Amino acid sequence: METLWQDLRYALRSLSKKTDFTTVVALTLALGIGAVSAVSSFFNAALLRPLPYEQSERIAQLQSTESARAGAYFSQQ
Repeated sequence: METLWQDLRYALRSLSKKTDFTTVVALTLALGIGAVSAVSSFFNAALLRPLPYEQSERIAQLQSTESARAGAYFSQQ
């Protein structure tokens, strides 16, 4: 356990001598953690949680198109 404390003291002493490097590393970690947190929060809210409606699994989107354009669109595929 004593060697762990020695290593930590040495690491902190080394980092305090290189303040520019320490600042860049700290900012990089902060931005990375913030980005992962934002993406995972969005993913959870948008895809994992059920919608706040009764029978939300029955929600659908309807779209209407002109039949002539739709026929031309589907015949090209």
